[in-house]
Amino acid sequence: MNIAVPSFQTSECRGFYEYWQSLPRHNLAPTSEIFLDASNPRYAPFVYILEFSGSDIVIRLMGTALVERWKADRTGEKFLTTQDAETKKVFLTNCSHIVSMPCGLRATNRFRLSAGQRVSTEAIALPLAPGPGRPQRFVSYSQMFEEPSDEDKVGGWEDVVDHEWIDLGAGVPDYFLTEQKK
Repeated sequence: MNIAVPSFQTSECRGFYEYWQSLPRHNLAPTSEIFLDASNPRYAPFVYILEFSGSDIVIRLMGTALVERWKADRTGEKFLTTQDAETKKVFLTNCSHIVSMPCGLRATNRFRLSAGQRVSTEAIALPLAPGPGRPQRFVSYSQMFEEPSDEDKVGGWEDVVDHEWIDLGAGVPDYFLTEQKK
């Protein structure tokens, strides 16, 4: 099977994708246990492990660099708590494809900082195969294109600048849901 490599903008995200691809698989994806047991110290500080919990996504693991970036450890908290219901619905729908197909997603996201400045990240989200009786999970890795100052806090997600579904062998969705502006 010949699957195209995503169009990465950062060598870090490309490296994370190659690392994830090197792990043993169960139904096209490594399990959480395999991923955590083979944790790579180069990537671990920038990793989220996110878990579906009913109509929410919960942060199950937040890397130390992300804790520093967001100025808070949000492990165990719901993801996107500051977003409106429509944005959350769009995010949940897109993320559900990652675990259900399974497939990956590469995106450039824009965030606003507490001082009003905007910064962008390249992020990649890849599925983790659920163990028996376990909820669906995925891993996300990201790198910022520009670093905020030490005192500036990342205030919240703003929008997706571009995206690319990643075929892992089961195909990709034929659409990417975006928030409908009123």
